[in-house]
Amino acid sequence: AEESAVAPADDRSWDISNNPTWFIAPIDGTTNFAHGLPIFCVSIGIAYEGRAVVGAIYSPLQDEHVSAAEGQGGHRTPQRRRPLTGLPLADAIVGMDWAQAPQPRFSVRQIIGLLAPRCRTTRVLGSAALGLAYVALGRVHLYTNVGLKPWDIAAGAVILREVGADIQQPDGSRWQLGEPAVIAAHPALLAEVAGLVRGQAAD
Repeated sequence: AEESAVAPADDRSWDISNNPTWFIAPIDGTTNFAHGLPIFCVSIGIAYEGRAVVGAIYSPLQDEHVSAAEGQGGHRTPQRRRPLTGLPLADAIVGMDWAQAPQPRFSVRQIIGLLAPRCRTTRVLGSAALGLAYVALGRVHLYTNVGLKPWDIAAGAVILREVGADIQQPDGSRWQLGEPAVIAAHPALLAEVAGLVRGQAAD
């Protein structure tokens, strides 16, 4: 959990156990919560053999719940979520969040500098878990962040997969739970932006 006394490796990745593991963010979007901005949530994910397999994200102020289990599709209160459809970058709303460390923050600025002139608009959300949920719900079409912790993304990762979205690292390489840098979107949109942002992940 976010309050656990654990730390990442020197490359900011996290070693994920193969045993069943819970990843809990009691409040994702803490700064928003503390300042009265109504964009925060509870995020709970379960991983097995290093892969997110169950996830639930709950937005208490909207009383909205999005969840998924591997192979079971994505669900939204009160109805089942339909699979995503692709759209071009020119029509996409791009969501992002800033990491606190200077180098990851600079990397996000580079990525957004490449995408912002080519997309419909951008949004800084302040909650990574909700950013991923909003991609799954089709409210935001792409979400990027290079400073994520496992509890930020474990739930969102399985929810995204179950509605037909995907996650990769900004350099276009395969993402796995424990990697801090992500771009999440429908596969067609990921393919379109891959060449633009390749190599922009933090060292």
